[in-house]
Amino acid sequence: MGPDKEPGLRLRMLREAGELQIPFTTGLLLGIGETLAERVDTLLAIRDLHRAYGHVQEVIVQNFRAKPTIRRSDAPEPAADDIARTVAVARLLLDPEVSVQAPPNLSPADHALLLAAG
Repeated sequence: MGPDKEPGLRLRMLREAGELQIPFTTGLLLGIGETLAERVDTLLAIRDLHRAYGHVQEVIVQNFRAKPTIRRSDAPEPAADDIARTVAVARLLLDPEVSVQAPPNLSPADHALLLAAG
C-alpha cells in the first residue's frame, strides 16, 4: 500500500478538507484484503465527516482489477454481487445528498445489477 493510501492519513485529509470547506470526492477500493466490517467502518467514517462539515459530494465504490503489471496481478477480483452489496450498504449509510458511484468501465457486464443496488 502506498503512503497516500494509509487510512488514517486519508481520513485526516478528508477532515481537513471539511474544515476548509473544500468539496470532496472520496471512496473505497474493494478486493484488496479488507473485511466487510472495514468497509462499513470506512463508510461510517466518511458519513460522520460529511455530517460534521457537509463537504463530501461523492463516494466511489471501486472494485480492484488485476493487471499483469501490478504486485497483486494474480489476486482474485471481487464478484459482482459483492460490489453491488457494498454499493447498497453505501447508499443506506450515506446521506441522500452524497452521490454513490461504481465506475461502469470496471464492471461493464454488471450495469443493471449496480443500478439496482443504488
